[in-house]
Amino acid sequence: MMVFLLSNVLALLNVMVIGFLNKIIKKINLKIILIPLSLTLVAMMKEFLLGGFPWNPSSIIWVNNLYILKIIQMMGIYGLGIITHLTIALALYAMLNRNKIIIVLSIFLVCGTYGLQFLPININDDKVLNENSDFLSVLIIQPNIKDSLVNVSSIEKLEIYEKLTRKGLQNFPKSDLIIWPEGSLSMDLNNKKVLLKRIGNLISGQQKIILGAVALEDMKLFNRMYLIGSNGNVEQYYDKRKLVLFGEYIPFKNSKISKFLDRGLSFSKGERDNNINLPKNFNVSPMICFESIFDSSQIKSNLCKTDFILQISNDSWFGNYFGPSQHFKNSLLRSVEQKMILVRSTPSGISSIINFNGEIMQKIDSNQSGFINYNIFKSPIIKECKPFLKITIILLLLIYIFGIAYDRIRK
Repeated sequence: MMVFLLSNVLALLNVMVIGFLNKIIKKINLKIILIPLSLTLVAMMKEFLLGGFPWNPSSIIWVNNLYILKIIQMMGIYGLGIITHLTIALALYAMLNRNKIIIVLSIFLVCGTYGLQFLPININDDKVLNENSDFLSVLIIQPNIKDSLVNVSSIEKLEIYEKLTRKGLQNFPKSDLIIWPEGSLSMDLNNKKVLLKRIGNLISGQQKIILGAVALEDMKLFNRMYLIGSNGNVEQYYDKRKLVLFGEYIPFKNSKISKFLDRGLSFSKGERDNNINLPKNFNVSPMICFESIFDSSQIKSNLCKTDFILQISNDSWFGNYFGPSQHFKNSLLRSVEQKMILVRSTPSGISSIINFNGEIMQKIDSNQSGFINYNIFKSPIIKECKPFLKITIILLLLIYIFGIAYDRIRK
């Protein structure tokens, strides 16, 4: 029901913006340019609408085209959306004015950019650049548990994770970091010393385990990422800061409304914009679930100063539909935009390692059980976080202001 309602809200938003532009702009040539651009405008509005839901921007059509994805690193996801829609506008303009030359050029442009994805490309340069640098060996665990759809006890889940983790460590005993996904344990793990000790016994020495569970503190419930050492101590943690409306919190403080909606205590927003320090002096930007699909300025203020993005997610509530694949692709776009390696862990798919150019190094597909081991090298490149969202907002506003002004003056 929530997906259905959200789809209708977003469709209505597109219709309202397109209808408004169609009414106030009289010149057909300006309509051809500004109305397609409104799709990017609405995609940006979704960053802030109802708590934010920037799902499937137009740039996602290029997710398999490693050449075109390079543009994202220069202009951002919405910047590529502007280019895409201007290309559409060019084709529409040519058809309207029966300009055969532009029509042919448009066809060649579309076919050419689409065909780029089938050409061989050597962008796997993260290892080459850092082959003599320190590396962090990560082990991602995906047990194929769909507890969002099927009732599975926390002890049963823990036993599955333990078994798969031991098997993974038998194959890769020198792993520095073992990663379990969001909602690995459906319980408050805070101050559960016996249970934490049991988890810590899976590893030894300087090895660490990251997992997702809830935490109850001062009558507040948090969606938490735990970093656990071999002694069973919680060494660091990160609480999710960008919560999903009605999925994770209810925008009312009245407990009676909360009980009526059968959600009990809703999650509270994380209070700290903190990173997590890992073995071998690695520093990681933690993200939980949908946080990975937002512009970085909405989530992490110093994301680009860390070594990579670590996303734990639980996509099992999507079932066997397109949700897990779409979430994966949206996360990939954001990692490319910020030139950051993405390490992604989910309980039932898709878990993966993505390099900063958008190349999928390893992955476990949906509805599969297994583990991934990968060595992440420390990058010598000093990165700067670019304010893509602000730049694109200013650019779009200027286009619309000058376009509408021109329409009025010419009228």
